[in-house]
Amino acid sequence: MQFISGQKVKTGQPLVQLDSAVESALLETAQADLGLAQLDYGRGSQLVGSQAISKGEFDRLYAQLQKNKATVNQLKASLAKKHLVAPFSGTIGIRQVDVGDYLASGTMIATLQDISSLYVDFYIPEHAVPKVAIGQRVQVEVSAYPGQQFPGSISAINPKVENSTRNVLVRATLANPDSKLLPGMFTSLEVILPNPTAQIVVPESAITYTLYGNSVYAVAEKNNENGEVEKDADNKPRLIAERRFVETGERRGGLVLVSKGLKAGEQVVSAGQLKLDNGTPIAISPDKNLPAGH
Repeated sequence: MQFISGQKVKTGQPLVQLDSAVESALLETAQADLGLAQLDYGRGSQLVGSQAISKGEFDRLYAQLQKNKATVNQLKASLAKKHLVAPFSGTIGIRQVDVGDYLASGTMIATLQDISSLYVDFYIPEHAVPKVAIGQRVQVEVSAYPGQQFPGSISAINPKVENSTRNVLVRATLANPDSKLLPGMFTSLEVILPNPTAQIVVPESAITYTLYGNSVYAVAEKNNENGEVEKDADNKPRLIAERRFVETGERRGGLVLVSKGLKAGEQVVSAGQLKLDNGTPIAISPDKNLPAGH
């Protein structure tokens, strides 16, 4: 072994030397035979001109020379396989074998990782394919560094939809100059859309799912028979639950996108909908399950 576990190596640096005593001895023999064949061919090229040897004998000497050259090249190639070098610069992992071990074909010796830049593979639904493009920015987060974002960009989009999931595989590339990120880490990723638009989202618990449609209870002011807003003893508007049928979209982080049925800024009931009906008086209390600002 010519490396230390966890060592940084450069391209072409020797890593492993296998036992090559037999191949080295065979190469010396082949090189000696090649030297003799070159001498015989040199003499033959002089004699064939004076017709001291036949053309057939000269052709045999030439064929023998080529054969010996091929033997030498073959042994050199075999020797090269006994000497392993780093194919690229990177960090070598913990070695899995020791000096003197017998290595069968395919035995893993150690891993070599170039972590200066990494790939992140993720899937998007097929209807979102028109929204992504090569070079589009992404933000990556890992659990090892909570709250820290790593920027990257989309480098490849698979030209095929997966049959089972109807998703499309996308690859993003991100720089890793501080070597904080490691291959195999689980990540969460956000694709930055070029023209983001404001969307209405509500807590997932606020949606009531039924066979005849999805609905939410919105907070509305109660009007009297004259169409005026009724006030309570504190001169505040009386509030009622107003059932709205909505169209929902994707879900993320406990929130649901509402594409139709609600207006921006409207408040909704997030718990206890089974106790409500259209027009039921309600009072607002803060939702302790939501983060601050929601």
